[in-house]
Amino acid sequence: MRFNDLFQLIWKNLWKRKSRTIFTMIGVIIGCIAIFTIISLGNGFEKYITQELGTVFDTSVISISPAIPPSMFGAPVSSEEKKLKTKLDDKVLKDLKNYDFVKYVVPKLNDYGILEYKKISTGVSVTGMPMKNMSKDDKLQLGRFAVDNKNECVIGYKIALTLLGYKTTDKPEESQLNKILRKSVKLKFSNEADPSSNEKIVNLMIVGISKESAMDDFVIKTPLKVLEDVQKWKSQDAPNKEDKGYDNVEIILKDINKIDEAEKILKDNGYQVNSFKEIQKSIGSLLNGVKIVLASLGGISLLVASFGITNTMNMAIYERKKEIGVMKVIGGSVNDIKKIFVGEACTIGLMGGIAALIIGFIINFIINILMNFYMKQNGGLTNVKIASANIGLIMFILLFSTFIGFISGILPASKAAKLDVISSIKDE
Repeated sequence: MRFNDLFQLIWKNLWKRKSRTIFTMIGVIIGCIAIFTIISLGNGFEKYITQELGTVFDTSVISISPAIPPSMFGAPVSSEEKKLKTKLDDKVLKDLKNYDFVKYVVPKLNDYGILEYKKISTGVSVTGMPMKNMSKDDKLQLGRFAVDNKNECVIGYKIALTLLGYKTTDKPEESQLNKILRKSVKLKFSNEADPSSNEKIVNLMIVGISKESAMDDFVIKTPLKVLEDVQKWKSQDAPNKEDKGYDNVEIILKDINKIDEAEKILKDNGYQVNSFKEIQKSIGSLLNGVKIVLASLGGISLLVASFGITNTMNMAIYERKKEIGVMKVIGGSVNDIKKIFVGEACTIGLMGGIAALIIGFIINFIINILMNFYMKQNGGLTNVKIASANIGLIMFILLFSTFIGFISGILPASKAAKLDVISSIKDE
């Protein structure tokens, strides 16, 4: 039987019982819509989180922390542990600078202090780092970066608002923010190891304001020497005056595309690394797990729909016994009979998949419209696509729905092919 004749026969038979075909198809449509919408939301949500994190984390930066040896928790010391870099000192910095993929290295010290300006006092996180490379790759909201070896600082956006008497949710003009630049502030540090000791006060001049960012809003950035002096003051009365090294070191890569290769090399050499890529992988794995679980629920609907297709095909056999008998009498083969019933089942599945895609895209459009409206009303980002489909998902829906139809049609097709010609015509 030619393909064109087969297709016409299948199409004609399906629409003899329009209502039954449509109701059978609805089960496929519901299952496919559930899978399409769930995976679309998962894809869009993953892109949205990645985009948001990209505004917080620099994708060209690998952060290195002091490695924690397993022996600290009672495990035996292994040969692998001996390679771990448990202390980040100047020797480590020299080693890191020798790697080909490293653009430059930024050692950091972190502390906590009380910032005082006029009658305002607020707790802040303090980060000390070399400033010589900062202006090349970073941008500020206002002002400039501090100069190394000077008592200058860059304050977070929310800190600037607090010092100027605004609420942290306010959005003042830049001319108002400018008023805090070139002002002197006091930064007080206390010694946790010896609470009875006097506070250390550092006088700083504000020369810049960081861009609004969750990572920098409540952070003061100072030249590395400022915090090195604070660390020396804290350790002067400590029984063990050994330099603990830097709290973390950031590596800025020459080529962002080599981040995977760089991370592998650093890990193999005993470094504890963290990067935006690692966070992105973790989020992707978590969301993929959620998508699989939720999409499986949609798969149950398709399973139920497959029984509906099988039942429809079985009913068609009893209604078309004479037609099947006549086809065999005029030379129709067993395979021709099977092709008709399997083809009808596949067509129901495919048409259900196509209808589900059309409805699914409409649902995605509505979700995105509502989400953008909600974000706009709450002062968030606009033009957000929280439901996003790709060509892979579209092809999956079409192939999977057709496959469900194919599986559902095999048993009825075999049953139809086995019908006895004489009894089929005689019964009719």
